[in-house]
This record gives sequence, C-alpha cells and structure tokens, in this order.
Amino acid sequence: MDQIEVKKILKQYRDAIRMVRFLDKKIEELDDRLTSIKTSRISGMPRGGRAKTKEDLLSEKIKFEERRDRFRKKAVQKREQTQTYIDTVLSPKHNDLLTKHYIDDLSIEEIAEQMPCSYRHAWRIYREALGMVDVSNMSVNRQ
Repeated sequence: MDQIEVKKILKQYRDAIRMVRFLDKKIEELDDRLTSIKTSRISGMPRGGRAKTKEDLLSEKIKFEERRDRFRKKAVQKREQTQTYIDTVLSPKHNDLLTKHYIDDLSIEEIAEQMPCSYRHAWRIYREALGMVDVSNMSVNRQ
C-alpha cells in the first residue's frame, strides 16, 4: 500500500475530531446569539428578511449538537483504528511522531520543535514512518 493510502487511513480520526471542534464552535456561537437575542424593536428603517427567533436558533443548535454527537462517536471508533495502525510501527521514534501528528493533531513543525530536531529531519522521519505502517492485515473501514 502506498503512502497516500496510508495517510488517508490515518487521518480519518484527525478529520473527525476537527469536525467535532468546528461544530462545538458553531454551538458556542449559537449560545451567544441566544443569550444576546432581544425583543424586536420597531424602527422606521426597513430590515431585509425575517429575523431569527429563539425557537429557530434552538432548533439549529439541536441539529448541530446531533451532528457533533455523530462525529464524536465516529471519532472514538477512528481513534482506536488509527492507534492500531500506528502501533504496527515498532520504532519508538517513528511511532511517537505518527501519534503526535495523527492523534494529538500536531503539525510536523510543532513535532520538530518538541523532538528537538530540524523541520527537514522531522519530515524525513515522518516519510519513513508512513512506510513502516502495516495496514495489510487489517480491515479498512472507510465511512
């Protein structure tokens, strides 16, 4: 299996958890709008469209929460799967780099600072680590 396929498999957890964070922000924004919603005032100026009511905002918030919960459930499954794939790499240095990148959601640059090593060296370790991942014996469930 080539490195592109390995990356697709490994990044499924990271993508799911990023979506959870995105939806959390949306829910937080809706909460802020709900607390700041005021009764409508009549002014002489025309306003375009219909203003959202509390009920509209609440139903929107519920939909976002449902989506977030689905992504959370998916993220838990994908985290276990991703960690299993990463654990096929027996080199501690390579395993640690993949864990930091795909589970802890750190960039290669941030990992290089933590290791400490150069950015270029971290990328070389990353490419080597991708080549060490053994996904041949595992069932790939991409949903």
